[in-house]
Amino acid sequence: MAFETMDKTQYRALSNEALELRRAEIVEELENPESEVATDDLMAERDMLKAEEERRKAAYEMKAQTRAAVAGGAGKTIASDDKKKEVRVHDRAAEALSSDEYVREFAHYLSNRGAQLSPEFAQYQNYQMRDSGSPAAQASPVAGVLADAGILVPLTIQQQIISRLEDRGKIYNEVTKTSHPGGIDIPFGDFAMEASWIGEKEVSNYQLINPLEDKISFRYHQLEVRYAQTLLASVISPQVYSSKYAESAANAILDKLEDGILNGTGSGQMLGVFRDARLTNKQALAAADFTVKGYEQKVKNKIARLASGYRNGKLYMAETTWNYYLEGMVDENGQPVARVNYGLDGEATRTIFGQRVEVLDEKYIPYLDDADEGQAFMLYGNLSEYVINSNMQLRADRWEDYDTNTFKNRLLMIVDGKIVNPYGFIKFTAGDDSESGESGESGESGESGESGLSA
Repeated sequence: MAFETMDKTQYRALSNEALELRRAEIVEELENPESEVATDDLMAERDMLKAEEERRKAAYEMKAQTRAAVAGGAGKTIASDDKKKEVRVHDRAAEALSSDEYVREFAHYLSNRGAQLSPEFAQYQNYQMRDSGSPAAQASPVAGVLADAGILVPLTIQQQIISRLEDRGKIYNEVTKTSHPGGIDIPFGDFAMEASWIGEKEVSNYQLINPLEDKISFRYHQLEVRYAQTLLASVISPQVYSSKYAESAANAILDKLEDGILNGTGSGQMLGVFRDARLTNKQALAAADFTVKGYEQKVKNKIARLASGYRNGKLYMAETTWNYYLEGMVDENGQPVARVNYGLDGEATRTIFGQRVEVLDEKYIPYLDDADEGQAFMLYGNLSEYVINSNMQLRADRWEDYDTNTFKNRLLMIVDGKIVNPYGFIKFTAGDDSESGESGESGESGESGESGLSA
């Protein structure tokens, strides 16, 4: 086997036994008259081996001296609780605000007149509000309570509320959630991801956007949930209190968020899809248009005119609109064109002509027959283009209403929301289309004049 040279690092990695074997290899190579390794190289190997031996000998002598000194009483005794030895840093605020003790104190604060937080928990009340420019973050804490935003809801309850929002939210689950600072213009491109093939020394190009128009900003709107004193006040177990409080709060918050996504005015609240002036692509539909021919001309063709990147959306409508106008629609052979499939979990998946359909409660979107002239009753689009912006930090407060001599509670959440990219949405409004004469739905033959609805 050919002799291979080594460097200082390799010598340092050898064990004592391996170092002795290396010495024998060098000696053998020096005595070999047929060796092809230069003598200078072998002498350099010998010097590195000697240097490594000297280094180990010095280290051994220093250890021996230290042990002897300690045995003689030298050195400093370090207690096991010496704080200088601490390596891990615990987030005491998160730990305190997630504890059962804080849940119990939170319940006591909301249930008793004149109750104040103990100093132990009052010191953490600005926790997780540092990045917010809202009035709540700028207010001075007094006795552990922010002037206009109460106290922070225990983190365990906040997590339960967020989990319930995600479990129950039909519209909420489809939108994008962010936590950008309010009042800052954010380019549209910051909300989108784009993949590229790159080489070994290449990077993908940044997406070019219009610096003047393609921007969006969020504000600090406060969503308030007010509630009266309930049986929660007598609950002692922190686990039970967390569950009941989270359930009630999540239901109230979810209703407002989902309604705001579609119908928010944008004034002191989220800007809903139906109220966004940038969404100008719309189509009027009347009850008579819900035939196979009318649907293809006014709905299917309208979607087909969108750019290809926007044809991955859904149709959103009230469940009654689906039941009375689309589910029973049949083609010229009497075959239904709408489909309802049920998965293993029992969830219904609805499609018509292959287009996905999501049915919603009428409190969010009206039934066609109940919609006013020009009111939107159906929507096409991808709700991932809608962004809810919030740090999801909830604060609670309670006060005495002297006008009614009652004790009231409230829950506050800083949130805003709006469409980032409006160009892939279509609003379908109730009423006759003035241009419907071109579509031929008035019936040029007996076949086209049929309603297309099963009895």
